[in-house]
Amino acid sequence: MAIQKVILHIGRHKSGTSALQQSLHLSRKALDSAGVLYPLAGRFRGVAHHRLANELHPRKTPEWNPELASETLAEIKDHHHTLILSSEGLQNLPSLERVGMFLSLIPHDAVQIICYVRELLDYAVSSYRQKIHNKTDFEKFGRKDRRVFDIVRFVEMWEQQGALTLAWFDRDRLVNGDIRDDFLERTGLGHLRDTLVVPKREINPSIGGNLLFFKAAANYLGQPLLSYNRLSSLANEHSRFRRAFRITKEEAQSFRERSNYNSYLVSRLGEVRMRDWSDLPVLPNIGELEEDFETLKAHAREDLLKSCMALADQAADWFRPQQD
Repeated sequence: MAIQKVILHIGRHKSGTSALQQSLHLSRKALDSAGVLYPLAGRFRGVAHHRLANELHPRKTPEWNPELASETLAEIKDHHHTLILSSEGLQNLPSLERVGMFLSLIPHDAVQIICYVRELLDYAVSSYRQKIHNKTDFEKFGRKDRRVFDIVRFVEMWEQQGALTLAWFDRDRLVNGDIRDDFLERTGLGHLRDTLVVPKREINPSIGGNLLFFKAAANYLGQPLLSYNRLSSLANEHSRFRRAFRITKEEAQSFRERSNYNSYLVSRLGEVRMRDWSDLPVLPNIGELEEDFETLKAHAREDLLKSCMALADQAADWFRPQQD
């Protein structure tokens, strides 16, 4: 039997993906009973289909292998009418030839691609915080890349693969202010809203405040500060470690004018709230630096923390949009 609909959730990064994927994974049995498959195939060890994204990326996996489609097919049973695959890694595919090849091996009637997008500067701030959190490379915020994300090409590529649903990731615009409820409503599965398990804690909080400064400084020094999960735990435990950083209104306007990203999405999706960061503390937040040093001393090497603190003056421009 053919699946009635394949749903590809392709991100974008830092748009509620982890929370949604965790709920879909925890709710697999209930979804299965309702005819919806969120397969194990296509994953590594986590809750998202990042292995699928890697297999479909020609630079990450030079040789196309249809085995993954076979593994997915093996999980599809007669009662399944909907297949959900989710990975924000899919947004990074340079071409979608393999997406078409994969889908051609999964009998189906329709394809829906769903992608949540954030306002340009909001996305840049979240993406930067995630990069510092997840990587060991040092990077200043907002440096102009040689490659500018082409939102028009991105949309046109995915529209060729199926019905593309674009939506603002903004709590004021989400159904019930929740990514899970919104996703189910937009994919025609709103009747399953009460079946989704909601994790008690935020799955992937963005680090902020002086925790972001210490991690960026450790990256600058080429030293590991703490594990990804420990940083996440600290962000969950201390609200100041989830706080973003000041961007002046002039800097925000200049940043937003760099590309047609916002204007294109507004033309497609309507106006969205333009967040104001001008009332937030500058990083590093000198007034809280000693207190945060004492908090982190119980978790990280004291000598490394002291070395990070010595960079406080130098770091004054790390968290401002770069102009070159």
